[in-house]
Amino acid sequence: MSGEVNLQEIVICTQTYPRFRGDVNAPFLHNLAKSFAKKRNVTVVAPHHRMAKEKETVDGVSIQRFRYARDQREILAYTGSMHKVALKPWNWWLAKRFMSRASHSVRQALDTTKSEILYAHWLVPTGMFAKKALRGETFFAHVHGTDFHLMQKYGFIKKVARRVLSNVDGVICVSNEQAEVVKSMTTAPVFVQAMGIDLEMFHAKERTVFSKNALFVGRITEAKGVQQVIETAKLTPDWNFKIIGDGPDLNQMKSIGKGVENLEFVGAVENNALPEYYRKASAFILPSSREGMPVSILEALACGVPTITTDVGQITEIISDKENGFLIEGDASSIQNSLHQLEQSNVWTNMSKRASESVLKSGLDSATDNILTFMQKIHQSKSTEKVKSTH
Repeated sequence: MSGEVNLQEIVICTQTYPRFRGDVNAPFLHNLAKSFAKKRNVTVVAPHHRMAKEKETVDGVSIQRFRYARDQREILAYTGSMHKVALKPWNWWLAKRFMSRASHSVRQALDTTKSEILYAHWLVPTGMFAKKALRGETFFAHVHGTDFHLMQKYGFIKKVARRVLSNVDGVICVSNEQAEVVKSMTTAPVFVQAMGIDLEMFHAKERTVFSKNALFVGRITEAKGVQQVIETAKLTPDWNFKIIGDGPDLNQMKSIGKGVENLEFVGAVENNALPEYYRKASAFILPSSREGMPVSILEALACGVPTITTDVGQITEIISDKENGFLIEGDASSIQNSLHQLEQSNVWTNMSKRASESVLKSGLDSATDNILTFMQKIHQSKSTEKVKSTH
């Protein structure tokens, strides 16, 4: 690599990525890549899935998906619990092949694009296969909620994450809480930037008046608290509840919600159709048992929807209790109580206004510019040091 700084080409690698429009797997990551693609040439390397094309360009983003088994055996990614599947003894060979194929594909993308920047989303396992592909490129890792949760829960995952962090040139965290932990694990610069949202799409300008409509948007998993939303619908027949998303527990949740007349499972919805659902809702409910910095909350707030959620992960960095939402224990009665509070005179109107105002600085373009500036500074410094070392 020369001393001349090249930030025009960026390779993003990830363990999950939307397989098609409307997919619930990391839509926020495609939105970020799309925003990057307005300013740079972006190549995304992600696992293949039988529902996705091996190569395609979507919204200016070049996507390359690596195969690691036959279609029916590509079972590690897009499950919502990759670590659990990969750690089963009979899947070790598959996990090993996944890592090998992933590293090879990342290296191939770096060589083809001549990119000097490798940008990995999630420390484990993405950071693991990303670092094996390096040949002097400037390496950035982006920490999200899942990897942060896992490395705090499992000692061996934290050990692996520490190895990845020993190889990075810079780290992006989505919250201050994450950053404090990561700073204790690496000497590399750490930058805090929440995932941005498209404020031209998600806004409260066409905000409807108060109506007893509640909304959930996210992966249909036990950890997201979908069952608590269903139980709340049973307790609160005068409110209507919509659940948007897909996931491994969808059929189970539909079974639990069967016969609840004020509850609708909408299914997966394309990103550009989401704002209409948000703006028709008067409450957004996300009673998760664990989280990072949920993009869905930012989207709801931007559309003027007060959010009822739990004090987990980094949610308190965006939700102020009884200001732009409610911080609750997560049980159905607590959710119901919050809904009743929104029914009181002027409570919803004031909270809706504060909700939209609270995310005015969370725009996607602004987040992209901030990350690029961070990358530019570190890459320039690294390139300068390389030039000095050759003289």
